[in-house]
Order: sequence, then C-alpha cells, then structure tokens
Amino acid sequence: MWVYTNHTLVGEIDITAPPPPAPDLPDLPLKPERPAADLPTNMKKRALDAYQQEMEKYQQALESYNQLVDKIQNTHASVMKSYSLLV
Repeated sequence: MWVYTNHTLVGEIDITAPPPPAPDLPDLPLKPERPAADLPTNMKKRALDAYQQEMEKYQQALESYNQLVDKIQNTHASVMKSYSLLV
C-alpha cells in the first residue's frame, strides 16, 4: 500500500508483513537515594534538603515519563488497530 500526501509519495506499508513489535520505551528516570542515616548532624540537614530537591525533580521527570509512555503506547495501540483492520 502506498501513502500519498498532496500527490507526493510519503510512505509504503506492506500489509502482508507481521505487525510491528511493541515499541521501545525510554528509560525510567533514576530515583535519588536517601542520605545515609548515620551522617553527622551538621551534614544531615543539608543532605536531606538536597535529597528533597532531587525528589521533586524526580517526581516531575517521572510524571513526564509516564505521559510520554502513555502517548507511545496509545500510538502503538492505534497502529495495531489499524493494522488489524487492513489484514
């Protein structure tokens, strides 16, 4: 099957080929490690503050990651549905 846009060939689809495999997903963001419990008192507060800031960044990155994964999976499901209609 040939796909055209404005009378220009933009792609080909082999409807006899097996469906595409599940898409590769991006790596999960790395979760920061909690500071060691045996830190001296004068270092513990700074370490916990830095950890809290890193956790906030991690939560934002995780939310973005989940949105991206949902988008990838929804797009893949749509492609698979279209493929099953063609075959």
